[in-house]
Amino acid sequence: MPRAPIVIGGVGGSGTRVVCQILKERGLFVGKDLNRALDNLSFTFLLKRPQKLQQDKSSWREVHLNLLANHMQGAALDKSSRKLLRQNLLAGDSSGELKSFLFRWKRYKHLKKGVKEELIGQPWGWKEPNSHIFLEDLVHVFGPEMKYVHVIRHGLDMAFSRNKQQMANWGHLYGVAQPTGHDAPAAQLNYWINANQQAVAKGSELLGDNFLLLNYDALCEEPLKYAQMLLDFSGLLYREHDLELMATIPRTPKSKGRYLSMGLDQFSSEQIAAVRELGFAVEG
Repeated sequence: MPRAPIVIGGVGGSGTRVVCQILKERGLFVGKDLNRALDNLSFTFLLKRPQKLQQDKSSWREVHLNLLANHMQGAALDKSSRKLLRQNLLAGDSSGELKSFLFRWKRYKHLKKGVKEELIGQPWGWKEPNSHIFLEDLVHVFGPEMKYVHVIRHGLDMAFSRNKQQMANWGHLYGVAQPTGHDAPAAQLNYWINANQQAVAKGSELLGDNFLLLNYDALCEEPLKYAQMLLDFSGLLYREHDLELMATIPRTPKSKGRYLSMGLDQFSSEQIAAVRELGFAVEG
């Protein structure tokens, strides 16, 4: 496999699963240890560590990203790597989580030889929404040749989402305190604004043309146009028939436009302006 991956991330609930499904259907190897949302669970185990991110410097993130790359390419787990993984127990992991990860690694190791050979040269990467938190680390480890797709969905709809896990884990990185009661939508929107603004700024600066900001609402409205944009960006091969099939995957979510029934009075004019600057029309 080539060293530089294709990575998909975004604020939780932005539509990253659909984007991953399109690329996976066209040959992107995104790992075997996936959940129903197609999240790469090895990335989740190795990198999704809010406490450790607050306390430690970047060295562990570099080590863990290299472990992830080795894991996805079927490499054996040496003694030093195993020791380093066991140290994760000190960060609050249960032994069960570690054993599960080690089992998945062992399963990769025992892939049939023909399967491993088939993976050599195949485009690879992963989808995990939290990836945007680690953009600088990703570029440091994999270089500016990696490609990153940042999926973004209308911020006002996202403000009323039940998916607040990213804000709970990473809000401190963006100056967003945990909300109480009626303050939740405004806080959620602040997180959406700050996280996406930072991802766009860092991605554009560090990756240039290898950074793609993909509007999920637009993908659902014009699936053929934006599926082609995504596939062209990825460099994955496709035919016209393939493109038509990929365009059938996106579906407009039922929650689209839900903010219209909620009112805008709980948001500031600065917040509304930021939503527009990130590419979304605001009605009402």
